Amino acid sequence: MLVRHPILRTVAVLSGAALALVTAGPAQAKPRPAPPSGTAPVLVADGVVSPLHLAAGPGGHEIYIADPFTGRLLRADVTDSSTGTVTIAEDLTFAPGLTLQGNTVHVVGSEGDDPEGPATLTYLGRLTRDGTISVAHDLLEFELDNNPDGQPLNEDAQSNPYDVLAYKGGFIVVDAAANALLRVSASGRVSVLTVFPLDLQAPCDDPDGAGDNNGDVVGCDPVPTGVALGPDGYLYVSGLGAFVRGHVWKVDPRTGEIVATLTATLTATHPDAPPLTDIAVGDDGAIYAASPFAGAVFRLRNGQLSVAELEGAASLLWSRGTLYVGAAPAVAAEDGPPPPGAVYAVPAGAFQPLTP
Repeated sequence: MLVRHPILRTVAVLSGAALALVTAGPAQAKPRPAPPSGTAPVLVADGVVSPLHLAAGPGGHEIYIADPFTGRLLRADVTDSSTGTVTIAEDLTFAPGLTLQGNTVHVVGSEGDDPEGPATLTYLGRLTRDGTISVAHDLLEFELDNNPDGQPLNEDAQSNPYDVLAYKGGFIVVDAAANALLRVSASGRVSVLTVFPLDLQAPCDDPDGAGDNNGDVVGCDPVPTGVALGPDGYLYVSGLGAFVRGHVWKVDPRTGEIVATLTATLTATHPDAPPLTDIAVGDDGAIYAASPFAGAVFRLRNGQLSVAELEGAASLLWSRGTLYVGAAPAVAAEDGPPPPGAVYAVPAGAFQPLTP
């Protein structure tokens, strides 16, 4: 269930069973999860369909899972051998991204009267104790007022908040449809941090629009999809791309400047030049990028590219020395009922070198 914050119009959409507790509890005296060994991914959570983003709980003992195809947010304990999940919110129209600030879960998502039509509300909100989302920021309203990428507005959703990262008392929001990173300050002010450039690789450089997804604007949308904070203090952002390979950008969080584009280095050796749906950065600065379309996680470490094959690899989380991967085969499935997903801990030994 979703409810608007009192500072906005009061709207309640959908319905769902109230839950006893949806904020994360204080960190318990549990053993720290040990990184997996060997070469095979280790199952840590099942009973999911579309784990599109993951977040670490206090102390790294739990992970939180956005499962938007089923309208749920979930929690899983990663300190023992159990693989079950606990539903902490349900009946959400589309909530693909989540993060924790302290013990509170914050969510980005979209709502609309017509599931097949454009969103009528996109939001950043807080998960409350009764299982509802209190909307603090109307991101569609911000998009319509500011239009960060400057493209003509059309009947499609102009705002699609897809990921969120707690950052210095506020948040960094990845808006895939706005082609932008938004900054939400600790005081609640929303502003544009970064606008990603249109892709002008062939076929997106055709002025007549062949292969171009923007109509009157030459070039293909970059479509940012995930954000992670590196140990160097920079933001790393994954991009889906449209008709062309995915992207990885390195962004200065102080200025919003794109200081590096790592696309060619990270994906050029893969024959499918895959679109990327999420990103993580290890303690050693290694960059991980997921592509459910390639069924792989790519790793760039010390200039060396390697890959771990995992069907439906869609989301990533680096937490306490462990790489967690949400596998969502449903993302790339063409028809039929959605296949089940899962979350795995992926060991370093799963990665094999890639060479041009």
